[in-house]
Amino acid sequence: MDVNVKVTVDLGEKTVALLTGGMVGNNLTPKVEPKPAAPKEEVAEKPAEEKKTRTRSSKPAEEKKTRTRSSKPVEDKATETKKDAPAFADLDDDAKLEAIKAEVTKQTKNKKGADVKWMLAQFNAASVSKAEPLEPEDYDAFYDAITRYGKGEALTDIFPSDDNDLG
Repeated sequence: MDVNVKVTVDLGEKTVALLTGGMVGNNLTPKVEPKPAAPKEEVAEKPAEEKKTRTRSSKPAEEKKTRTRSSKPVEDKATETKKDAPAFADLDDDAKLEAIKAEVTKQTKNKKGADVKWMLAQFNAASVSKAEPLEPEDYDAFYDAITRYGKGEALTDIFPSDDNDLG
């Protein structure tokens, strides 16, 4: 059984014009008359010398703070914070180990891991704290050596000996 239903909808001309993009004759489009503009208050223009141009900041130019560089180099700031810290010799063994680990990490991040391993070997240690660790009585000497190395001193100057093989 086939059922055919035919629905006819009668759309108005305006609706058809709206659906087809308004391409129906000009007489079908509603005329919109402009509203009369409200009377504007007369604003006296400021003289040219009083006009200020806006900048990106909302603060006037006089109030802006200028950035100045510190007269101290960056290295001095780093040493100032180290001055506040107690001397390495005054630390307990756990704190010394943490300071040594920090220096070792800094050197290995600077691609100096092989030199650090060689320095550890001079103290008969394979690592700082794991297998065959650095002995607590060697903490002071190793810390001195690794900080000197970090400041740019050559390994041959830190460990002067004829039997040292740096190759």
